[in-house]
Amino acid sequence: MNRSLRKIFEEAPRRATVVDVSARDGLQAEPVVLTPERRAAWVRAVLSAGVPEVEAASFVSPSRVPQMAGAARVLAELADVADRLWVLVPNRTGAEQALEAGARNLVCVVSATETHSEENLGRSTAQVLSDLEKMVPLLREARVRSRAAVSMAWVDPVEGIVPRRQVLDLCSRLTAMGFEELTLCDTHGGASPRGVSELIEELKAVAPPEALGLHLHDTFGAAGANALMGLLLGVTRLDASLAGLGGCPFAPGARGNIATEQLVHLLHSLSVGTGISEEALREVRDECLRQLGDDRARRLPRRGPPGLL
Repeated sequence: MNRSLRKIFEEAPRRATVVDVSARDGLQAEPVVLTPERRAAWVRAVLSAGVPEVEAASFVSPSRVPQMAGAARVLAELADVADRLWVLVPNRTGAEQALEAGARNLVCVVSATETHSEENLGRSTAQVLSDLEKMVPLLREARVRSRAAVSMAWVDPVEGIVPRRQVLDLCSRLTAMGFEELTLCDTHGGASPRGVSELIEELKAVAPPEALGLHLHDTFGAAGANALMGLLLGVTRLDASLAGLGGCPFAPGARGNIATEQLVHLLHSLSVGTGISEEALREVRDECLRQLGDDRARRLPRRGPPGLL
């Protein structure tokens, strides 16, 4: 190995935070609608494998996303682990409902493209930013932790490649509002390792890598490479979804997220600690897939390789 590249790996972070989003992003793309109680059990099982943070629900209209109905009930079932749960809120109404339900960690959403913003949130990006600006005092008063997730940070299936300046300006607005944590979302899965690295490098003027997270869909098989690129540049918070479940109902062609079990194995193979048991995670994955009446578990690896390469 080239000595300079070896040094890059040696200097990579030794710890990463994996956020499983299967109970939200994963289930919202599935035709089977699970009860709030079964979704809460799903979340608890994922946490039991050592996953430190889980995106457990979204406070959205059940008419638009019926799979997420009963979000308050999900949180009620998981009140004892509330500190480890995140919920997605699309607007102030969703934020108020989440806070009333006892949520302590909120993900707010804004899209980098107008097409996706209108489809996903029913408002322009400018309107969403205006709403978020008004929402920040509410979050601050409630003393909750919040993140801003930027959808379509690289490629939009309708608008094409998203200009980097567009994303940088959006992130600058969000940090100025008071969001200390940002998540860059490859919503359609079209990002490349080069595109990921260039955006993260340029974002250093707006937010340090430790304030960033990556939410990577695997539509074209590049999510693992993109996660590695982010890690080598200092990004240590990575979203993933059991068995690669997921997708966005409002992003044509988007497929599932990077699989949590694959991401964890990748991190462990690089000697990056996660606190997650790979064996327990695979067992949880198989049980969750059975709940969906899905036979994918039969075709997935039963155990990992015998050791690091």
